[in-house]
Amino acid sequence: MKILFFISGIGYGDSTREHAIIEELIKKDKKTEILILGYDTSYNYFKDKFNTVKMRSWKLYGYNLKFKLFPFFMMNSILPFLWLANSIRIKKLIKKFDADLVISDFEPAAGYLAKLIKKKCILVLAYDPKQQKEFTNKNLSINLQISMINNIYKSKNLYKVIISTLLKKQKSYLKYEYINPIIRTQPDELSSEKVLMKKLDLKKKPVLIMLGGSDFGLTLANKVFKIISKFKENFIVFGYSTKFSRENITVFKFKENFLEYLKICKGIITLAGYNTLAESIVYKKPMLVFPIKNHFEQELNALTVKDFALIGSENLEESIKKFLKIIPSLQSKMNKLRVKATGASEAADIILKLKKE
Repeated sequence: MKILFFISGIGYGDSTREHAIIEELIKKDKKTEILILGYDTSYNYFKDKFNTVKMRSWKLYGYNLKFKLFPFFMMNSILPFLWLANSIRIKKLIKKFDADLVISDFEPAAGYLAKLIKKKCILVLAYDPKQQKEFTNKNLSINLQISMINNIYKSKNLYKVIISTLLKKQKSYLKYEYINPIIRTQPDELSSEKVLMKKLDLKKKPVLIMLGGSDFGLTLANKVFKIISKFKENFIVFGYSTKFSRENITVFKFKENFLEYLKICKGIITLAGYNTLAESIVYKKPMLVFPIKNHFEQELNALTVKDFALIGSENLEESIKKFLKIIPSLQSKMNKLRVKATGASEAADIILKLKKE
């Protein structure tokens, strides 16, 4: 089966989620061939793993942990022209590849490309349209985001939507297929905590800070760096623009073995992106979550985890202080969760089944 993936390059979450699905597809069907269209983080993530073509697409800047609609539209005003230019540039390439299927996360151009080569298009996302009813804190920005996502879901170019949940999959209906959380590696597939502590050269369990690779994450990091020395814990940061180490903090750009660090940590501070939340839930790690304001998916994710995670306030120092204090009680709540992280395998089964249709 030949599959064309068009993967979002805003942060690393979509890349790692799609990578988990690709690995399952190859495991289940050794003849699977993959071509990836990527940009920014997705291009950098996949370029040495699979045949990957560099594209141009969305830009999402933010420096105050708040999504702003007008700057977003201004930054992406030429997006339709970029998609048209992309299509013209790669038309021969994708026709030569002759994909059986087009898969994407949140790239509207994927549907157009599927139509161009007359193939089915599937989206793999973490947004459940039924959940929007639970979200009451709506404004113009949120409503426009909901409308945009719903329009993509209803597109005639879209054959199926695979929805990866954070806790428990729902009953599938129409073209919506629900699956359990997607993670890259199961906790029991890694070495024991004792072995990992030695391998990672750690004498004390750290608190992790996951930035996700976006500009919003850099904002959080820069604020944390100013106050981190006030705490007696050791912190390890992932997703910053540079690598360095000082006092009680170690900073990495990106680490392929992030899950090894997650397994041995005492807790994690993160934005409300799907992937880090899903992995932290499966690994049963206490979380301090800072959702990007006015970002619908992030605020919805925070709403989903609020009963067993601490949602951060604008006072970063007080939020971290409270988090470190209540880690034991949060750990108790996490230990009670029973989540099956079988989403990648389930997604692969759904995709491979389409070959027979």
